[in-house]
Amino acid sequence: MAIIESSKMDKAISNLLSRQNYLVTQANDKAVLKAYGLKPSATEPEIVQHLFKMYEQLTSSK
Repeated sequence: MAIIESSKMDKAISNLLSRQNYLVTQANDKAVLKAYGLKPSATEPEIVQHLFKMYEQLTSSK
């Protein structure tokens, strides 16, 4: 019985840690988008387009 309870607890802890990692990743993504002047709801194509525009600006000024 103790082994079963331990296994359930291990699974519950693993699930909580997984969820925490997901939330941290989401927060990091939002922070990076904000740092680059993008909305948190920006799509991948919008992000890529914005980054390419930034790259063009940085490389054309030289």
